[in-house]
This record gives sequence, structure tokens and C-alpha cells, in this order.
Amino acid sequence: MSGEHLDTIRLAELTSGTGEEGARRHLQECRECRDELARLQGGIAQTVEQMRAQAERDEVFWARQRAAIRARSAGSRQLWLRYASTAMATLLLVAVLLFAHTPKLAKPLPSDAPSDEVLLEQVQNDIQRDVPQALAALSSDQE
Repeated sequence: MSGEHLDTIRLAELTSGTGEEGARRHLQECRECRDELARLQGGIAQTVEQMRAQAERDEVFWARQRAAIRARSAGSRQLWLRYASTAMATLLLVAVLLFAHTPKLAKPLPSDAPSDEVLLEQVQNDIQRDVPQALAALSSDQE
């Protein structure tokens, strides 16, 4: 390995502490790879420091964040109330329209209407006929 330089995967493994023994030996012999590893570690350290600085904000920043979250949360509650009240009003309107409509009562049958027995007798007579009553006049003309 002394003739080749370490690739980025081996350098990353060395940075995380999981590098192979051969890569560690090469690192002791090769100044260029040591410099590359130091540059990589420096970049990681700088990134970590920037992340810590971003996370360590003053109390004013966090108070503004909380206020913004509360404002958004209150707005969504108002929107939810608006939707719920609209839905309730719609349901109330539909219920009023359905229940306020009084159905027309069926008219009672006239007293001179034939009874069920008479109707059944008429149906039985129609079934036993060879020719329907509506066509009876035509069939008598042909005879």
C-alpha cells in the first residue's frame, strides 16, 4: 500500500476510528495522506462547531420561535372551528329541510271501489280467457 495513496473511503474509516491496520501503517509513512486526513478531520470539526453555534441561540431567538409556533397553532384552531361550524350549519339545514317537509297523506279509496275479492275474481277470469278482453272485439269479427 505504500505506492498508492488512501482513497476517500479508507480516509473516512480512519477518521471514524474503524480503519484497517494497513491503512494506519500507510498513514505513518505517507505525508500526503496524513495531510489529507488532517484536512478531512478539520472540515468535520469545523462543521460540528458551526452546528453547535447554530444550536446555541439566545433566549430572544427561542422566544420568537415559540411565539411563531403559537400563532400558527392558533390560526389552525380558528380554521378548524370555521370548518366545524360550517359543517354543523350544513347538517342543520339538511335536517330542517328533511324533517320540515311533510309528506302528503295517501288519499283514501273511494267507497265505491271494488273489494279485493272482486278484483281477484276479475283477474282469474282474465287468465282463463283465450283472447284478452282488449282483443276480444277483433277475434269475434274474424269468426
